[in-house]
Amino acid sequence: MNQRMVIPYDHPLQIHPEIHITDLDNEPMIVCKGGFVTPIYELFQQFGIVLRVKYDGHNITTALSMIQEGLGVAIVSTTSLSLSVLPPNVRVRTIKPQPFREIQLAVPSLKEAPHGVKLFLQTARELYLSGDRNR
Repeated sequence: MNQRMVIPYDHPLQIHPEIHITDLDNEPMIVCKGGFVTPIYELFQQFGIVLRVKYDGHNITTALSMIQEGLGVAIVSTTSLSLSVLPPNVRVRTIKPQPFREIQLAVPSLKEAPHGVKLFLQTARELYLSGDRNR
């Protein structure tokens, strides 16, 4: 799942089409608790930078309004953005590297697994091996 950086239009980083995670050291962040928080925390930790959570939220619309008012920046999913109306004073940028989630799958016995489970595992393997992790 692709993530994007959302910043106010007048933010110093808005001139860059891509923002590196290290550029966010100690930046006031708006964290949306929509299930993708852990990879963001891990990414900040991996690069040894401070994740300064200024606001926690559960709603992308609220987060976008807060960003528009200059209260912070956020890393949000492209899916959330596609389902939202982007305020005029907000800019979307690519974040590098992309935060990602690792999903592990297990079945008691692959031999005895239902056909649907086998197809799901096959598709997951093919997508992972092809590098198409954004579907």
